[in-house]
Amino acid sequence: AIKDMKAYMRQTFSMFGGEKKKVEMRFDNTLLDTVIDKFGVGFGAEYSADGINHFVVTTNVFVSEQFYAWICGFGTKAKIVAPRQIVKAFGEYLADIQEQYK
Repeated sequence: AIKDMKAYMRQTFSMFGGEKKKVEMRFDNTLLDTVIDKFGVGFGAEYSADGINHFVVTTNVFVSEQFYAWICGFGTKAKIVAPRQIVKAFGEYLADIQEQYK
């Protein structure tokens, strides 16, 4: 059984969870409230400033296509920074989508 449903929901992007990984993401400051709504404060989510216009959050997420789609929804205002294998997998996800439009 899931002991902390709220924590689980912060890490999950749909009913189809992927592999749980610690992921570092960089966002435009205009998205701070949205990101806090998703990941909370505390609960293993670590926030830090990145210059004057951006912040970084590091937290556990279940990496899935739904997570990638969530990141895509922010366009150039969001970027997966680490770990490298997730950055690479996200790039491949985007390339697969782009291929349909050539």
